[in-house]
Amino acid sequence: MSAPRADDLLRRLCGPTVAVGRADTAHGAHAAGLFPVEAAAIARARPARIAEFAAGRAAARLAMAELGLSPCAVAMRPDRAPDWPAGVVGSIAHDGALCLAALSRAGDLRAIGIDTEPALDLPADLIEEIATPHERAWLDGRDAGSRGRMARAIFVAKEATYKALYPLSPQVVGFDAMQVIPDAQLRGFAATLAIRFGPFAAGSVLNGRLGRAEGRIIAALALPGAGH
Repeated sequence: MSAPRADDLLRRLCGPTVAVGRADTAHGAHAAGLFPVEAAAIARARPARIAEFAAGRAAARLAMAELGLSPCAVAMRPDRAPDWPAGVVGSIAHDGALCLAALSRAGDLRAIGIDTEPALDLPADLIEEIATPHERAWLDGRDAGSRGRMARAIFVAKEATYKALYPLSPQVVGFDAMQVIPDAQLRGFAATLAIRFGPFAAGSVLNGRLGRAEGRIIAALALPGAGH
């Protein structure tokens, strides 16, 4: 069986109500497709950042088409978050070479967060920065060969969870705002919130999904909409 593409894996992680698009950042090929409001928002950025931003918007428009929506601009809010069109929730992730976008109609999901990182061990100094004492104790219980990879999964899962929660409670927080424990197979994770995020009180547990594709670890957390 061939290995999955990153976008196909993300579809499985997010569920049937989510549309996914992907775009490569190479050579800034997508910059010419930016809407004027998008181009203005990124005009002073470095070329690499422009290429990354443009690829993210290109991926988002592919996901819009999958949802049956006409392509439109995704402006950048003052806090630098994507300004999604009315009735749409979404998230963009990138790791330098690849951008992924996941979108859903707001009636199906309250919010969604995705993230991707190379499937490499997280350096020891970064483990100390991103992991809580409980997470470090959990990592210390893993075998030495998997500890760095598990730490990378914790990092990706925290980023995806924060992206899902930020639209509900826009606040800048540290890595200690939640505690994440992945399962042994790196197929899912449980994020326990240390503080309140909008409707989610401290102590709430949110369950997300993990997977590996194209040399990357990918995480997704979808928050169901009202009535789901």
